[in-house]
Amino acid sequence: MILYTEINVSYLPQPNKVEFILSDELAPVDLTNTAFMVPVTRSGLYIAANNHRRGVEIPGGHIERGETPCSAAHREAVEEAGAWCTHIRALGYLKMTSQGQVPADWKYPHPLGYQQFFAGEVLWFSPYQVNDECDFPGLYTIQDAQQKLKPNMLAIYEAARQKLFPGRQMIG
Repeated sequence: MILYTEINVSYLPQPNKVEFILSDELAPVDLTNTAFMVPVTRSGLYIAANNHRRGVEIPGGHIERGETPCSAAHREAVEEAGAWCTHIRALGYLKMTSQGQVPADWKYPHPLGYQQFFAGEVLWFSPYQVNDECDFPGLYTIQDAQQKLKPNMLAIYEAARQKLFPGRQMIG
């Protein structure tokens, strides 16, 4: 199921099309360079990274040599938000198609690439140290998230909450 579609996003060669596809299946690993963890607490808080350059975002980043997409997503959640997750499930993936001219220093699959997303229940938080990439993470109630998160990011968090806690009523 397609959660949302965007046309001509700024971070890809244009023209391009980006679709977030909800799926229990993983994206093709050979075309996936990055992985993200969507951490949600049992009480329904959304945990977000607070990147110095990009602002509030879902914790994630590059898959390093020897990592699976899932292990990379979990590592990034710990590094960027201090969130240790359990009950991790594939949530979906961002499918990025671009017909634009590729810059000389481009490191990503082209014309088709993916970003893998996982949902994880926050088990506990490690003591967080502000670092050169991220400030203290954000913890958002559903009501706070509706006001502070971008619509696409909110849709991903909502999908993660529903996957992890189907039918459960959450605190506001």
